[in-house]
Amino acid sequence: MKDPADARAIRVVVTEKGNQLFENVRLPSRELVYEIMSCYEERDVISLKGLLERLREHVLQILGGDVHRPHTTNKLRLEANDEEKISA
Repeated sequence: MKDPADARAIRVVVTEKGNQLFENVRLPSRELVYEIMSCYEERDVISLKGLLERLREHVLQILGGDVHRPHTTNKLRLEANDEEKISA
């Protein structure tokens, strides 16, 4: 439907049929995710969630998303003995 406040925009609305479809797949999808993730302990899932969030923020930063973080270059940080191994 057209947006009455902005003639350039078109509003997308979910129909009742779309809502019904969403409700039909939401619970089975959630159950599948829980089953897949059940091989991990809770602390591992929390850690994975944090890692994925950091990755998401980094990707948004690279692609120009709305993530407010200082632009720094993340260079691979190596311990001194690791640098020696690489140069040897």
